[in-house]
Amino acid sequence: MSLSDGSGQTQLLDQARAGNVEAFAQLFDRYRNLVRMTLRSQISAELRSKVDASDLLQETFLTASRSVAEFAGQDPETFVRWLQVIAARRVADAYRRYFDFEKRDLRKEVPLDQLLARSDRSAAALVDQLADSASGPLSVAHRHEQALRLADALATLPEHYREVLQLRYLEERPLNEIAKMLGRTKGATAMLLARAIEKLREILTSGD
Repeated sequence: MSLSDGSGQTQLLDQARAGNVEAFAQLFDRYRNLVRMTLRSQISAELRSKVDASDLLQETFLTASRSVAEFAGQDPETFVRWLQVIAARRVADAYRRYFDFEKRDLRKEVPLDQLLARSDRSAAALVDQLADSASGPLSVAHRHEQALRLADALATLPEHYREVLQLRYLEERPLNEIAKMLGRTKGATAMLLARAIEKLREILTSGD
């Protein structure tokens, strides 16, 4: 699904704003993978031990469904950013909820702009990696379009490929740390990462 493909989105959005829960669910499903990728890039290892990205994705859906009547935008990019802001707020709330309660001096205040900038940077880093040896639409498309295509493609990957890519580019972990987490040597992890990038590139280019 493309951001530039606005077929039916305006109608769904109007219906959702009028209180149609089914219409909102359909609309949210178009961007579910991108919101999930946003959340994965914003949750630290410390927070991940307390809450799962799937839980925050559900919270984002519920919050957005209850407040969609207040959304004044019309274009897909604005709607996506609105969802990402809501997701970032849920992450910030989770940091405060878990770490303030435990009186730990860790991310007591997490500015939304920092969370959003991190998710944008993570997606851009992976897009750039893919574009290094690619040509055509992947290297010239708009960032929003790339991020959406990337999130949808990631969701189709085998789990071991998706995990290594998420750890490296969304969580920005160093290769040696990823190797320890996966129980592999650093060399084997590097090979796995290279294969995952190649597979992701194949999925993206096959849709062009």
